[in-house]
Amino acid sequence: MRSMKWTSLCSAVAGVVFAASAMAQDCATAPAAVIGANAFDTTASAVNVAMPAGSGCATSHTIYKVGYYKFTAATAGVHTIAFCGGATFDTRVAVLNTCDPAGGVLACNDDSCGLQSQTAVNLTAGQQCVILYGGYGATNFGAGSFTITEPTAGGGCGPGSDTPPVLVMGDNLFANTATGTIVAMAGLCDPGPAGDDNFYNTNYYKFTPAESGTYRLSTCNLVDFDSRIAIMNNCDPNQGVLACNDDGASCAGFSSFIAGVDLVAGTTYSVVIGGYNAGTIAGSGTFSISMNTGGGCLAATPLVEGLNPFSTVGSSETVDLTGVCDPGPAGDDLVYNAAFYTFTPTTSAAYQISTCNLAAFDTRIAVMNTCVVSDGVLACNDDGAGCATFSSFIPAVDLSAGVTYYIVLGGYSATDSGSGQIEISLFVPCSLPAQSGFETELCGEDLNGGCNNAAGGFPTEPIAVGNIILGTFWADAGTRDTDWYSLTLTEGTEVTLSIASSLNCFTAIVDTGCGGIVGGASVGSCPSTTSVCLAAGTYYVVCLPSAFEGYTCGGAVGNDYTISVTGIPCAAKPPANDLCANAVVAIEGANPFDNTFAGTEVVGATCGFGGTAFTKDVWFTFTATQDGDYNFSTCLGATPFDTGIEIYDACPDAGGVLLGCNDDGAGCAAFASNLNFAMTIGMNRTIRVAGWGGAVGATDLTITFVGDAPSCGDPGIGSCCTAQTTPFCDDATCCNQICAADPFCCNTIWDQVCANAAIAGCTNCQVAPPVNDECAAAINLPLGVTAFSTLGATGTTVACLKFGNTNVYNDLWYVHTATGNSTLKISLCGSLFDTKIAVFEDSCAGALVACNDDAIAPAACAGTLQSELVFTAVCGKTYYISIGAFSATGFGSGTANVTQLGTCAPPCPTDFNNDQRTNFLDLAIILNGWGTPYPDLNGDGNVANQDLSIFLNGWGLCP
Repeated sequence: MRSMKWTSLCSAVAGVVFAASAMAQDCATAPAAVIGANAFDTTASAVNVAMPAGSGCATSHTIYKVGYYKFTAATAGVHTIAFCGGATFDTRVAVLNTCDPAGGVLACNDDSCGLQSQTAVNLTAGQQCVILYGGYGATNFGAGSFTITEPTAGGGCGPGSDTPPVLVMGDNLFANTATGTIVAMAGLCDPGPAGDDNFYNTNYYKFTPAESGTYRLSTCNLVDFDSRIAIMNNCDPNQGVLACNDDGASCAGFSSFIAGVDLVAGTTYSVVIGGYNAGTIAGSGTFSISMNTGGGCLAATPLVEGLNPFSTVGSSETVDLTGVCDPGPAGDDLVYNAAFYTFTPTTSAAYQISTCNLAAFDTRIAVMNTCVVSDGVLACNDDGAGCATFSSFIPAVDLSAGVTYYIVLGGYSATDSGSGQIEISLFVPCSLPAQSGFETELCGEDLNGGCNNAAGGFPTEPIAVGNIILGTFWADAGTRDTDWYSLTLTEGTEVTLSIASSLNCFTAIVDTGCGGIVGGASVGSCPSTTSVCLAAGTYYVVCLPSAFEGYTCGGAVGNDYTISVTGIPCAAKPPANDLCANAVVAIEGANPFDNTFAGTEVVGATCGFGGTAFTKDVWFTFTATQDGDYNFSTCLGATPFDTGIEIYDACPDAGGVLLGCNDDGAGCAAFASNLNFAMTIGMNRTIRVAGWGGAVGATDLTITFVGDAPSCGDPGIGSCCTAQTTPFCDDATCCNQICAADPFCCNTIWDQVCANAAIAGCTNCQVAPPVNDECAAAINLPLGVTAFSTLGATGTTVACLKFGNTNVYNDLWYVHTATGNSTLKISLCGSLFDTKIAVFEDSCAGALVACNDDAIAPAACAGTLQSELVFTAVCGKTYYISIGAFSATGFGSGTANVTQLGTCAPPCPTDFNNDQRTNFLDLAIILNGWGTPYPDLNGDGNVANQDLSIFLNGWGLCP
């Protein structure tokens, strides 16, 4: 046995020395590469080659200090070229048609197994190609070897393709082995946006359906590794790939899901299951095959104009609309438990398609050109405006006579299914009256955003009684256009607004304090109307679509509307104390008031719940008759309503300072207000009483002397910036502000949640920004649990769009270097505020790798406002992580739990005894393992000559 091993050693050494001596830096004199190990040394190379993007490399790049081999394929099929374990530096490799990359790049790879490269190229028998290899950068060079593996028998496919295991309907247990086989799908089928298009360590299976129909194939939540799956006509992908997938939507661990593929009864198909990259060595789990209910899309039920019954009960197919059509701002873009229907219109026209108020569950619908999403989705919808049970409504989609279209009808989530009716009808546009003027803003512009204008300034366009203005608006991607007009009345007027449009829309009068709608929003359609009696003054008229989706500029419904303003006199007169300058002198006891026709003198939010301003204000002054606390309340009148009370030392327009504020008083009905305020004999204060968000009514301001009652601002009661054991705190302004948003702080106890809110929102409690407030100062985020607090954070980072918001607000920055080539999970579950997280590659301005707002299953905090994300990390790569809040007012504390699957390849793979050198001690280990799985270096599961060649090239001290 010993002499046999040494004979093999001598043969291998001779082969390595020969190959190394034949290496060339000049492509014209490049030596011939062989199946098996090919040695190289790029140390002395001075040649750098610029490469174009494509064939496995996403961007143009340079390969530094290059070397060349020429290779002629003896057999047809997929050949693997691997530097895995054969180099100790960061490699790059490309396979070219000729010496010039402009002549065609057949394959390309940077990092496949750690920082080493591996690629696959499909060659015909006798085809010659050039192998170009080198380093990632100018400092990456050295000696090593790469291995060429030719296809085995069986149509040019990998090991196991000749006699693959048989798959059956239902669940199939499987255990993949580390075959080393790479199936190249580039140009044949794109499994997903992440990584290259190769399947690594591929295992082959076969499936023969008993009946024709649409099938779904899945490892979704059923495997323990990052899988890729495909179904092909046979084991050679060049003969046809019917479907493939990398990461199924909402599938944990980057498992895979093919929603639908049409198969023919009695035909045997080749199924391949592989890994995301070369680091995905092997894995096991369950491969599920099922037939979509009723044969899926191929067996779609015809629909007709009018009402049609439908049922999704028993259906389990999922249709993924991601990147093609966004059904709405909530949830993902999948249609769950989908049922398929067809519709062939008799007339070329726009059609309405609806389950609105016709289904008892949360529906989603889509109209497609064919059964295949990528062939075009014409329209889709999740929640129609005004539709009960979150049922759906497509207002208009252009269809051609005689053409058969496919309608997908399903649920918002995997738990949503049921029966109901779907209605198809001709879209009848709304007839608009003749206009007297035009809106200046064009569709797609934002010139008259009024109270919704992000830049402030409340821009509007003028409108007057008697005007009919023709305008345009739109709604798409979770955002809608709101058009604001300024209306000035010189006398009490009952104003009627009438809006006409083919879009679902409404109009309303809004107080110029932007506090809320005055009267009510319009009702009806074509036209939608509202009337309200208004006192003399200036008001806003707002016109807007009812939905946030489905009305793009130039869409089938159109974008035009008309807004008509008419008016007749009415008995609307502002109250005597409408202005602070005319404040009524208040007394202890009840002071009646009515703010129905009041204006708004103070614009902007103070302590109103949710940051909403108080509007339609009336004014009082009060002089204390004794020392102590006075209670100011709107709770005690006969008809209390949603009010706010503010106390000033003088009129605001005369420089008065806000001293006390309350929105919702403890124990008050109808969100009325209740405020204790300390005064001394003879002290005079100005009191503003207003409606929250435009609320109006007639009630009393009751003033009562209560002596020494606990209240906001009491000395010695405790700092607002720290948690207390009693309600209230010693800063009156801060206390009232926080209690307006969270009455618990004044009704029960000033706890840590109240203190956090004060730190975030009160000037006296503001803290210095955390050390990692900026990306440039990012700190390490290790594996395990790290506590954090965003209190004092100031940054805003643009990340992913969710519920109309692309930002991560008040964020902290961390940096993490991956410790493996597999799934990396960062969980904020258990945090005490509405979180959001984003991960960027290599730098603060790098590519967005992953982003999450609200965690989804199977996260432990799925369905909450906390975040969790998972992505496939690359060993040694650095990731920058932004952790913050969903909203600009969000702050809080929590924990970030980082877990990483997989490990990095050892930096010195030939040092088996871990003494930091490769020598005769390690040689004895590899010889004693000859013909066994350990210590296998090239991943084929067997120690042989190729492993010995790799071993000898690692001889010496470890790097």
